[in-house]
Amino acid sequence: MTRTGIHTVFTIRALLARFLGDSHYRRWVAAVRDCGFDAVSLDVIWEMAEKRRGRFDFSLADSLVEPVVSAGLSVQLKLNSRLHPEWIRGVAQLLCGGARPRCRETFDRPVHTFADEALTRRICDFYHHAVRHFAGLPVISYQPMFSFAFESEYEFYEYADYSVAARRQYSRWLRQRYHTVEALNAHWGARLKKWPDKMPIDFHGDSPRPGAPDCRPRFVDFMKYREDSLRGFMHSLARAVRETDAGAAFCAQVGRIYSPCAARRGTPGVFRWGADADEIIVDPNPADDIGFAVDAARPSGKLCSVEMDGPLAYHRNLTGPAGRHYVTHASAAARHGAQRLYFANFSGPRDFSNYARHLAEAIQTFRDNRRTVRPAHAVYISKAAVYAFHEREIPCYHMPPEREPVDIISDDLIAASPDLVARYKNVEAPFAPVVGRAAAHLVRDFCPGDLFDEYGKPIP
Repeated sequence: MTRTGIHTVFTIRALLARFLGDSHYRRWVAAVRDCGFDAVSLDVIWEMAEKRRGRFDFSLADSLVEPVVSAGLSVQLKLNSRLHPEWIRGVAQLLCGGARPRCRETFDRPVHTFADEALTRRICDFYHHAVRHFAGLPVISYQPMFSFAFESEYEFYEYADYSVAARRQYSRWLRQRYHTVEALNAHWGARLKKWPDKMPIDFHGDSPRPGAPDCRPRFVDFMKYREDSLRGFMHSLARAVRETDAGAAFCAQVGRIYSPCAARRGTPGVFRWGADADEIIVDPNPADDIGFAVDAARPSGKLCSVEMDGPLAYHRNLTGPAGRHYVTHASAAARHGAQRLYFANFSGPRDFSNYARHLAEAIQTFRDNRRTVRPAHAVYISKAAVYAFHEREIPCYHMPPEREPVDIISDDLIAASPDLVARYKNVEAPFAPVVGRAAAHLVRDFCPGDLFDEYGKPIP
């Protein structure tokens, strides 16, 4: 259950707050409240909470949550398993053991695997203890946080994961799908002599024909598997939260929902792997169409939220004062039907104070312009097409900035609600002829010409 009446949230990273010290941190929280925010988002770090296996200490998180609640604000808690305790390496498989060299050299802590059952059980235990510890406080939602960008999806730099646990899980997934090695060979054009215990995962995003859609069965199956792997992991986390607090809200956060790195992140599949979430937070780049990001998340029927990046990102990606862009983007988010607005990645109190006036204006603008949106027109973007073209520009569908809201619908939304398409007067399908087979019969009237499924096979 999501808490109502909470419209604006300011994010403070736990390690930054710890570095500031108590008095400076409390003054910052007071400034956030005075600016007009309803809540503060904080991360609860697994590494700090369970330094010794089975012994939990939430004193760091308590020192950050208490000033927020005392200031009359609600809190969102991001349960951060990316920063995991050192002892976990002796208990479970981590991605860094099987990742490519580039991954290991660039990031000292790659995202952990979702496929190791022992690791998942330990993370769920962390969730149980955290939710129980903060029960009774005004927590608006719990969000899993495990990617490099502090989101709930795969990394943006890698088609992960390649761990031993993932290869075993992938082998079991394929066996459930094809049953025999002969059937798998026929579909893949492979020559396996027996079913491997650990299926090799050698795909790294290299299309065999540059510029053409990648419809290789081996690639398509891998993308389906990795969605199912993340879905199972997220389901376990959601269950851990709700078993501990039946009224708690569970949240999923994604980055640029249709971007050149969307295939690697797995972002277009959020409505499948994030099916257990009550709230979806989209985190567009400052240069992105904010309205498009909202239009893509809103049709799910979940609480639709937008996170705006810090001033550095706005200066890097846009011209003109960052503060004015905050106001403009808050207005666009409200006009397109966003229900909650997050601000993140401010470097400290001084950075915040430089933009306090604009943030207050953005908050008021968002509150004044919030509305319920039910568009009569939709744009169908095939998840299969986004994946098939890897990081090409096909996912970046550009629309006039001052347009009225439309619903951006996907294969997963159509599969979850077969009557969805009937709501609209018109559905545009800009990336046909590659469409999802499940959605083909529903969008046929709007897609003239031949249609092909994710495997490149014609759809009658």
